[in-house]
Amino acid sequence: LYEFYHKKRWWLIGLICGLILLTRITAAPILLFFILEIGSEKPKIPLIKSKLIQLCVPVVGALVLIGVYNFTRFHNPLNGGFAYQDIGPIQASTRSYGIFSPSHLPTNLYDMLLSTPQTVFKSGTWIMRFPYIRYNPFGMSLFITSPYLLYLFMIKRSSLKPRDFRMFAAATVSALLVLTYYGVGMNQFGYRYGLDFLPVVFILFMIKYRENHDHLSLGMKMLLLGSGLANFYLLWTFI
Repeated sequence: LYEFYHKKRWWLIGLICGLILLTRITAAPILLFFILEIGSEKPKIPLIKSKLIQLCVPVVGALVLIGVYNFTRFHNPLNGGFAYQDIGPIQASTRSYGIFSPSHLPTNLYDMLLSTPQTVFKSGTWIMRFPYIRYNPFGMSLFITSPYLLYLFMIKRSSLKPRDFRMFAAATVSALLVLTYYGVGMNQFGYRYGLDFLPVVFILFMIKYRENHDHLSLGMKMLLLGSGLANFYLLWTFI
């Protein structure tokens, strides 16, 4: 995205997207944003084709590499090895519903949006003791670890631009992939798999906030400070 906003060397953007694909398939939908951007330009077909080729060839090359790698290891270009993971009985039972399945959506949505810190009680009682609350090993809501993201829900729809929707589309596809994954990222601080789409959401937040404010408001400064202190406190219980 930095390259897109500064120089727009499509071959380099494509190379980076290919490397993302090799690293985290669920983060690769960022490619959708760039494809939609090229498609939204004024209709100069040869130029559009050239940009799409520069963008997509490295990604296709990455797909071929993944296929060859998987075939070499598991004799199937579409088998990434997830089915052979040595995991506990509960995880294995969950995986039996599918590595990627809509069945996993409610659990992951709860962990991403609603999961809260855990309370700490004195042994044998419901009396809270220090540190009173601690991190949740299943992860905590994005709105607890990153409450500033709530600002995105206060933006008027009329102020959204086509590019904003394209960024949102890429983040949504990535989010849907991780939300249908059987794993919940046990022993994590925040919602770990959110890292696949959070960079896009964070940049969208910065863009929209900058469009409406010349500087950080006092309220936003207090929110960021309070969030930082709360995260540091919860992180201490994690460590």
